[in-house]
Parts: sequence; C-alpha cells; structure tokens
Amino acid sequence: VTVFALAAGALLRRSSDEDARLAFLAFARSAAGGRELQACQHAMGGGKALNYFCATGAPPAEAAADGCYIFQTDALSPDVIGYGGPITLAVAVNADGTILDVRVLRSDEPPSYLDFLKPWLQRLAGGNRVAGDPLKNVDAVTGATLTSTAIIRILRRAGPTFAAEAL
Repeated sequence: VTVFALAAGALLRRSSDEDARLAFLAFARSAAGGRELQACQHAMGGGKALNYFCATGAPPAEAAADGCYIFQTDALSPDVIGYGGPITLAVAVNADGTILDVRVLRSDEPPSYLDFLKPWLQRLAGGNRVAGDPLKNVDAVTGATLTSTAIIRILRRAGPTFAAEAL
C-alpha cells in the first residue's frame, strides 16, 4: 500500500508539473499576440536557471520597445505563500517593465478565491511593476486578502529580479 501511495503521488506530481508547463505555454502564446515565441534562459546565482519566453525574436539586450517577455515567478519568489500555500504566477511584461498580463498558473488556493481575483489581476496590467517601488498603490482584495497580498509580494519580488537578471 505504501509503495502504491508513493508511486501514485509521484505520478500526480509529474502530471501537475506537465499541466503547469502546458498552462504556461498557452499563456505565453496568448501574451505574445501572434508574435513568434523564442525560449530564453538566463543563469542565476546558486546554479539556478531562469527560463522565460521572448516574443520579439531578438535577445533582451536588443529588444524593441514593443518586446514582450513572459516568465514564471516560482524561481524568483519561491518562499512567498498564499492562503493555501505556494503560488506560481505567469507574467507578461514589455521591455520597459510594463505588465501586460498576470495569471495564476499553480496554487492550492480555493477556486472561489481565484475566481474572485480575476478582475483584480486584470487591473494590474498597464502599470510599470518592475521599476521603482512596484505595486506601491495596489491594495489587497477583501475576501481574498491573504491570496491577493501574496500575489502582490510575489510580483514585488519577481518583477525587479526578472528585470535585473534577464532584461
């Protein structure tokens, strides 16, 4: 019974990782707006790699102002947790750091909280969240306070780190 439980847990975890990978790819394609996606990688400290997508076809150093970069936050802010545990976001930004879109890729948050937060997540787009004091004037959402506060903390940490490491 123990071996079965361990094997089932490993298969479910692998399935969950594959689902998250496919969800990230779907988000990246949507955020790219018809532009070709280029997989990019940047070596971070501690032997970690930052994997992301570039929708300009040019390396980040040569990106046009309309460049689009899509990244996941799990490697950039792994210790921030919400009400239900760790949250992984998919974030699309322009070359200047302006958020184009944010989506929750993986979490153990109650689905009702995530549904409640969808309009709030859409309102995060348009502001420069990777420079200066990101999310200074963004309030948490009553009714999903822990989850929305965690998302703000994730973006606060992941945005500037992505900009410093990749852009």
